[in-house]
Amino acid sequence: MKRILVFVISILILSRVNGQTEIFAPGSYIINMGSPTQTIENGLKPYGLVYELLKNYHVPIKWIIGSSKVKDGKDFTYASVDYKGGTFIIPYEFITPSISARINAWSASGVIGIYTKSALALNVSQTLTSVPKWTLNLVNVSISKSFFVDAGIPSSAYSTANPSTLSACNDIFVMPHADPTWATHGNLYNWNRNNLGSIWAGCHSVSALENLVNPLNPSEQMNFLSTKGLMPHNSHNDGSAPFRYFFNRKNYNGGTISSRPDDQVFQMIGSEDVAHTNGSEQVYIPNIGSSWRNSTHIGCYDSIQSNVTANASNGPAAVTLYGRGFGLNTSGFVMYQGGHDIQGTNEANIAAVRQFFNFSLMVMREKTPTVNMMNVPSQIQEGTTYHVSIEANSPTNATLYYQWSASCPGNFADPNSANTTFTPNNINKNISYTITCVITDACSRYSFESKLMTGMAILPVNLINFTATQIDKRVQINWTTADEDNLSGFEIFRSENGNDFEMVSEIKVKTSSNNIKYYEQVDDAILKLGLPIIYYKLKILNNDGSFQWSSTVKLNISKNYFESDVLIFPNPCTDYINVELKELSETNFKIEIIDAYGKIVMAFSNQMLNFKTFKIDVNELETGIYFLNLEVEGEVKLSNKFVKR
Repeated sequence: MKRILVFVISILILSRVNGQTEIFAPGSYIINMGSPTQTIENGLKPYGLVYELLKNYHVPIKWIIGSSKVKDGKDFTYASVDYKGGTFIIPYEFITPSISARINAWSASGVIGIYTKSALALNVSQTLTSVPKWTLNLVNVSISKSFFVDAGIPSSAYSTANPSTLSACNDIFVMPHADPTWATHGNLYNWNRNNLGSIWAGCHSVSALENLVNPLNPSEQMNFLSTKGLMPHNSHNDGSAPFRYFFNRKNYNGGTISSRPDDQVFQMIGSEDVAHTNGSEQVYIPNIGSSWRNSTHIGCYDSIQSNVTANASNGPAAVTLYGRGFGLNTSGFVMYQGGHDIQGTNEANIAAVRQFFNFSLMVMREKTPTVNMMNVPSQIQEGTTYHVSIEANSPTNATLYYQWSASCPGNFADPNSANTTFTPNNINKNISYTITCVITDACSRYSFESKLMTGMAILPVNLINFTATQIDKRVQINWTTADEDNLSGFEIFRSENGNDFEMVSEIKVKTSSNNIKYYEQVDDAILKLGLPIIYYKLKILNNDGSFQWSSTVKLNISKNYFESDVLIFPNPCTDYINVELKELSETNFKIEIIDAYGKIVMAFSNQMLNFKTFKIDVNELETGIYFLNLEVEGEVKLSNKFVKR
């Protein structure tokens, strides 16, 4: 097994939803979540493995969810096996002997997986880099504790409390059964709206919660997922299985938000029906005159429940659902699941509990630190000092703390600073290594990101500086060298995200007799990419065929460039946007509107629009951030952001 030294930087879990293709090297480990017969061992124990690797070893976990798949459809196929149910992958470069030992231990407990034997290119839906923090309601706490016992997640993963004590440092409140009143649960209103607090609830605590009204301020109601509250649990009948899946909102009110089989929360296998046919409230129904919010995702529902007629405005009778509290992007998420206790050994119970853990993994990206950029060289050599840095932000504006470490001998100038230097020792050529910087906030939330580095021989050149500068609509790249020895040339590489680079030009070594040499190259990347940030690095080529990499430089593109080519107004918007293209000469173009998860929500060709100036109705889009992409002849020319209120 290779020694691994990876630069790991703590960031938000979920940290982020990548939605981009990554290459998995041979030796990566696929956790199979799609066994046709779901058990606690193969369906829930994998969450225990994922939790342990994130919490104790800072190993990033890749979550692969096939886009546009059908119910129980495949995420991808490898070695003639269809992997389903939202697959987790552990990248090869993080599988050290200690990680292999933990994988073997969990495999002995029933987790099913395989080490890959060939490279695999997959679209990663989300990279997990932090663990959820649960707070269990003191009432009926034994119900929710059983979820963690089945998954093999230790009791240290959660705390218990009354809802009145929740604060900014609590993340997910779990309430399987309760009789809430405003006096005891009123704190949930502001906690969800102001602290990004996420709530999971079950049984008749749901309708009781949705109907709570502040007696001192009737305008405050806890109708998180409905517009005007729900029918009380004792005023409607139970559901009638078999239930249906992935509610299409257009059948009811023409809304745009419908559940999909590729939704992160609804990744499970088979039917969950039996898990919800118990307790005092098995389905949830909006009051007459009320309805589900357009931002509410309904994964499981009863289409023939006796208290709701087909296509009724207050339908359907929902079994499993989630969404933003009050439909606000500034609020935390809320999830409801019908029935008194969804735990059990039946396949339906496994499916239901899996959604609880999926929800927990998803919502943690709301609060954990996010990383904008990390400056780490891809190759290192012994005795050379490297500047390493990270730009991190807290979604909750919390103070952040940094802790750098390395798996190889070396010294950090300041291991607790976001910007520091690292000098490695005893580095072997062509051996992979990692460095770790854990980022923690004042509430002990943490996260990380990893960069692979390779040991190299002594550089044949002294690279004095390397810069990239915007000049109008072009990028000018400059670098200065000294003491060139056995050097054949340079290659300039460019990236849109700081991770995936492509070569854009080659430059030969100058024949000047001067020891110090100056190089420059112009790149028209702004015209090609239309992005607010571009990254560059140098590949330094030796005569013997070996090479080294420079550090990466980040270039922030001036907003004036984008504003001169495309104008979106009003921004923020509510009902519509006007789009004005100022310098477009082509007549064959397409406009796509992309949501924050990378999904196309609207698309238009130029035949559908008035050329160069047009109006787009966005009234039915959820509130949030969107991107308008201009595609000309199959190539994205511009990508502008706008906000829907």
